[in-house]
Amino acid sequence: MYAEIKELLFQPNAFFTRKAGAGINLVPPAIIVLIVSIANFLSPYVGNYLSPRVSGPVTVIWPLDSFLITVLGPFIAWILISGILYVLCRWFSGTGTFMATLQNTGYCVLPLTIFTVIMLIGNMAAVQFMAIPYAMVFEVTLGVVLLSFLFTIWSGDLLTFA
Repeated sequence: MYAEIKELLFQPNAFFTRKAGAGINLVPPAIIVLIVSIANFLSPYVGNYLSPRVSGPVTVIWPLDSFLITVLGPFIAWILISGILYVLCRWFSGTGTFMATLQNTGYCVLPLTIFTVIMLIGNMAAVQFMAIPYAMVFEVTLGVVLLSFLFTIWSGDLLTFA
């Protein structure tokens, strides 16, 4: 499993060439998207539950529409982006199936999934070790924006091989 993830992240051409010959399996890409969904779901709890300032139970109120967007949003985005990419590929004489596009697009979300988990862990660490000094807010924010940009470019690079 580790070798397959490493190949996807650092040798995407070999990974997708091998996947093109194999049958379509949507379980691993669905797990990748599910991790994003779980991290999005846990984010509000992390800041409240782990805070040393909070001594009792924490209640986070989720309106139904926010809950559905947070939990189902990554799956809806996965399907919509796959559909757009499938139509574009067909327009440029592509020959793949929608299910293959859906599978490959799900794999390409892996760098963004890694970034989401890093941000969740970073949020937990920031809460545990208290807030960053006010003088460093700009630098930290800039770092997060640059990091998110790099991980998005990485996912886009994987899409070009997919």
